[in-house]
Amino acid sequence: MVNFKRLSFKRILSEALNPTMQYSVATSFRDGKGTAFLNLLGLDQQDKSTLVRSFGGRVNPKTNNVFYMTSVNNPGPFAAYFKTAYDYLAKTGRYILPNYDIIKAEIEQTKLDQVTPDERKVSSTKYEDLLEHIIRTLGSPETQDLINKIAQLGIDPNITDKRFGHIISPRNVLRAYSGKPDASYVATRAQWRKFNRLINPTAVKLVLMAPMSGGYNQQKATDALGISRQDASASAHMAHKFDVEAREDTQGFMATAYFDISDTFVIPGEPDRWEDEAGLVDNLRGILNSFAQAQVGSNTLDADKAAELGVQSDETKNKVVFARLFNHIQAKKSLTPAEIQALIGMDPANDKSIVEMLTLYFNRVSFEREHDTAKKNLQTAVAVAGILAIEKVAPLYLASILRRHEEVKKLDRAEVITVFKDILKVHDIISRKTDLGETVITETELHSPDDLLGLFGLSMNDLTDSNPTDTQNDIAEINNTIQTIQENFIKALK
Repeated sequence: MVNFKRLSFKRILSEALNPTMQYSVATSFRDGKGTAFLNLLGLDQQDKSTLVRSFGGRVNPKTNNVFYMTSVNNPGPFAAYFKTAYDYLAKTGRYILPNYDIIKAEIEQTKLDQVTPDERKVSSTKYEDLLEHIIRTLGSPETQDLINKIAQLGIDPNITDKRFGHIISPRNVLRAYSGKPDASYVATRAQWRKFNRLINPTAVKLVLMAPMSGGYNQQKATDALGISRQDASASAHMAHKFDVEAREDTQGFMATAYFDISDTFVIPGEPDRWEDEAGLVDNLRGILNSFAQAQVGSNTLDADKAAELGVQSDETKNKVVFARLFNHIQAKKSLTPAEIQALIGMDPANDKSIVEMLTLYFNRVSFEREHDTAKKNLQTAVAVAGILAIEKVAPLYLASILRRHEEVKKLDRAEVITVFKDILKVHDIISRKTDLGETVITETELHSPDDLLGLFGLSMNDLTDSNPTDTQNDIAEINNTIQTIQENFIKALK
């Protein structure tokens, strides 16, 4: 087992004996104009003052580090200007300096971070083209394979352990595939730099929607991963994972340039931190890098490993899908009390219950404003099929729907894309635990606690961890939901 603390100590000791000038390159875009920032770290106060006084540097008042800035569209003159500051630092003999040509190349590559309006438009068109193609060819083996890739964003589609890969949103997976069908591992230019990789000049730019974080919360990441930031920094993979988990609540989304690993190259003379360090990172195919495979094994997990990582049984998957969507329906008061009452007696472990609730939801909520009954029913059937395919539930019902899938030709492009976007909304509800913890069962007439427990087709005794393949997080979720319902019922009786 790797001793992260020992590695960190050795690194600090080495840098103290052989001080290295470290640097980072960041970009900022506003009103179509981009600015690149070169931040210099590890310099003593005397050299900071000299760079500011004689070589055009500036000081960041928050970090006390020296930085330079230039336009991303014309970095050439700046690179030549910075060379004079670089030569000064080299003459002092006080630092081990990074290769100037690498710094120059990285500054010049900052223009790749910019996403122009035309690029956004082309990306959006390709994205919608792919959405339409998936819906119209839902029953084909190729499309089923693509849906499998979308659904399987971890080692296994049902593994909930956060240490094993960060989940990319299905929308961004689709955007990546629409721009590069053979995409595998994607990251921004700045993220690839942490793995000692730069971007090829002929790279395909993938425009994804990246969250604009409200801040950086180390404790949040530590709680999620069970590792400190210092320990995580021993591996580029874990450091990246830590940064993703440390994001505070998203303040919005911004079109951001991403690049596939096939469009990157290792910086000459630097180790490939992608291959040389064990760990997992954001990926599309849900596979492990070679070192992590050696630690954990292949994607085909045996029963013991599946139990350890929390793989759900099919029955548990059904219950979770049912519980999460039902919670959302109740919290948003999406259906009438009579319709809710019809759902209460259903067995959530049963495939038919899943299909009936999805059908009711899509028909009454997603496509409520469609006045053409035949078209509404067709949209509903296609949406139900999409959820069954992505969530991997009710396979026989899915096959039955797909036998009539030729009727989708009756929907135009705009209608097909709308259907797919509604599929993704429901997938968000199911996968992200939307609205969990909110008050549930507010209008339904109930007569006994047994009616409440019957909602899930089980009793409280069924929620123990006697089944080693059940996902503990999901069991706790169902448990909490039932307890909330039961408490509300008791309050109502009083």
